[in-house]
Amino acid sequence: MFLTTIIRPVTHALGRRRRFAAALLSAAAVLCAMAASASAYALNPLTPAAGWSAKACCNAGPPGWYQDAFGIIHLEGAVSQTTPGGPQLVTTLPPAARPNRNVFVTVHTLAGTYANLAILSNGQVSVISPDPKFTKDLGFVSLENITYQPANRLPTTPIMLNGGNWSQSAGFSTVIPQWYKDGSGTVHLEGAARQTLFGANSNFLGQLPHAAAPLHEVTTIVHAGSGTWAQLFILPDGRMFTNSINGGFPSDLHFLSLEGVSYNASPFINDASGNLNTANWAPAFGFAGPGWFEDGAGIVHLQGEVTQISPIGSNAGLILTLPSFLAPNRAIFTIVITADGAYADVAILPTGQVVIAFPDRSPARNDFGFLSLDSITYQTSDTPGPHALTLTSNGEVLALLHKPRELRLIVFALGRKAHRVGTVALGSAPAGRSRFVWDLRVAGHRLPAGTYTAELAAAGSTSGGPGVLFTVTRDGRLQVGSSTCSVAAALGGRC
Repeated sequence: MFLTTIIRPVTHALGRRRRFAAALLSAAAVLCAMAASASAYALNPLTPAAGWSAKACCNAGPPGWYQDAFGIIHLEGAVSQTTPGGPQLVTTLPPAARPNRNVFVTVHTLAGTYANLAILSNGQVSVISPDPKFTKDLGFVSLENITYQPANRLPTTPIMLNGGNWSQSAGFSTVIPQWYKDGSGTVHLEGAARQTLFGANSNFLGQLPHAAAPLHEVTTIVHAGSGTWAQLFILPDGRMFTNSINGGFPSDLHFLSLEGVSYNASPFINDASGNLNTANWAPAFGFAGPGWFEDGAGIVHLQGEVTQISPIGSNAGLILTLPSFLAPNRAIFTIVITADGAYADVAILPTGQVVIAFPDRSPARNDFGFLSLDSITYQTSDTPGPHALTLTSNGEVLALLHKPRELRLIVFALGRKAHRVGTVALGSAPAGRSRFVWDLRVAGHRLPAGTYTAELAAAGSTSGGPGVLFTVTRDGRLQVGSSTCSVAAALGGRC
């Protein structure tokens, strides 16, 4: 499907400041978050190919994959090339984790470098070396933040392209550009396009419908041809633009992948501006400030844009510190876009700190006047928890477990000042269905009006498993937003 309407091009999208995106977020998105719903997913280990090691540096996790509750595949961890200039084949995915098309993404590599990865339908995961003008260092290759549907179990919709400049036939056994929503409303893009005509309007890629448009401008990095990458901008009206500036050199837009791009199209975002290192960083003017949400599969999503207001001091690279319940159990390394067509490598540490791991080692000037956190996704832990959880309207806790456990609830308040409220001991539960009475009290105090997540955890565990999103109204009533299991299914033991 193509869009032939001509729209004035964006000469440099980073220079355009759109106040209404931030206004929408501050007016509505800080009120509540998407559900923290599913248990952690155990990591299926990946065996590196010859010439590669599963023991990468820097507190990264081992390479592996898992499939979330919506059927989306996530890769995780990092690998290291043991001999410089060795084989490009990194690993081979088992059939259950293979896409039904070829998937192309851009990833963080060692010390401020980057590479592209090809995830083929036969399961082979191979490195595509960066353009020769850029430094190549595969001593560390991150597999974090790589997501895709293996076979489109969730229905997809084609994206209307600017047919005057772009073709939906990109080749390389990819699919046409398309989008879909998962079970908690998160929008995912997939497929690839090819630029056919340069010049006027050539950076206008296409148009998403209102149902798939973000509330704030999404800015992220995507794979481009010939070992390059490009910047992608998705406006609140659904228009999509590319910025082909790539470290002072043009991207090869004869191929542009949309794989791995995801964002929330609803206002349920937790504002993380209060978590910023305010001595050095602030929300980027005209864009949405930093935020996060946890989707219905239990996956954490970061988003928003920040600016470095001062490069002085030992903590100048510390962007923000996430609440402890969002901290991963490993160091996560990913690549993000910055100003002037550059990129940076960002690390999310087990302390919750989000830091500049390495600046761009391309010929570009590093400019942290703009840095995007959009499309960063991860799960906090690989330790599986209990199986399913829901609440009834009168506060009863319904749990369905794989095996007997001593249970408790970990309760978090959501919104602008998200924090951990405390824990509630539930008691022993057998395998199968259990039912507990909860009066909405934590540490002797009934929860005030607000939006919360309650996560089910085994006694002694520091991290929760499945969760449920709920609101306590001003008149004291409980309204359940979403959970891993409906009340009827939980009562029937069918989750």
